[in-house]
Amino acid sequence: MNKTEKLAVNEIANPQIAETTNEPQPGLRELARLIPAFLRLAKGALGDARVSRRHKFALGALVVYLALPFDLIPDFLPIIGYADDLIIAWLVLRKFVRGVPPEVIADHWTGEFSLQQCLDAVSKAMKTACSK
Repeated sequence: MNKTEKLAVNEIANPQIAETTNEPQPGLRELARLIPAFLRLAKGALGDARVSRRHKFALGALVVYLALPFDLIPDFLPIIGYADDLIIAWLVLRKFVRGVPPEVIADHWTGEFSLQQCLDAVSKAMKTACSK
């Protein structure tokens, strides 16, 4: 396990580490560039025996939901149209991170930032958007 993977495992086991490190947090543009890493995580986790059926179902349902052309709120509505996708993805990934062994995420996550940092960045963006 390399240094990045060890840091990712530690951050998943203790989410407070992501908040105390001096590493830059991803912005929404960086998160958009991580979509291939999220897809690799989903593909790897769906085939991993260490992941429960419940978490596999939630992750698979998320991928299908995001790929389908219809949404709860249509995407042509400014800001709020994409917010439902972001919120649903955040909820599923947060539950996934909390419910699977940290080693699973370390094995399948290839993103530039840790998965916990990504979730924290989305959470911060949602709080900022709601406070305006």
